[in-house]
Amino acid sequence: MVRLVQIQITSVFPRVSPRSTWTIPVHRSHCRAYSLLLLTQTTPGMDGFGMHDGVDGLVLGAYWGGIVRIALGHNVIWSINSFCHAVGRRPYETADRSRNFSLLSILSFGESWHNNHHETPTSAKFAHHWWQVDIGWAIIRVMRALRMATDVKCHRSAT
Repeated sequence: MVRLVQIQITSVFPRVSPRSTWTIPVHRSHCRAYSLLLLTQTTPGMDGFGMHDGVDGLVLGAYWGGIVRIALGHNVIWSINSFCHAVGRRPYETADRSRNFSLLSILSFGESWHNNHHETPTSAKFAHHWWQVDIGWAIIRVMRALRMATDVKCHRSAT
């Protein structure tokens, strides 16, 4: 994996020595990102192989757990900027046409409280009311409790 990153870097930046690329922090993080991508794509395939005893399970696991999962995630993210600027409620008057679209709140981990986000853009918590589902905020709270997240910014009523 390291060699793949070095080849890509030296093809774009021919004056960079292949041996020096690993010492640059940005290049180390790219290598970690490639490793994480490889892991998240191969793990579902390996799970399918183990559960279904063969290549059919490998293909099904890689397809549903890898390709379809990523495609669904991207479509949910893209739909936030489509639907949440056209459909939904506007509890706050913001400079744009952002809206809250509750039907996407669970799939988007709370990102569909888009008007709330535009009202308080630096807040990690998108939900402004107790009944608004914000799974992303729940994850951040757990990470904060485990000291994996620090300096988390919230709007005035968030805890």
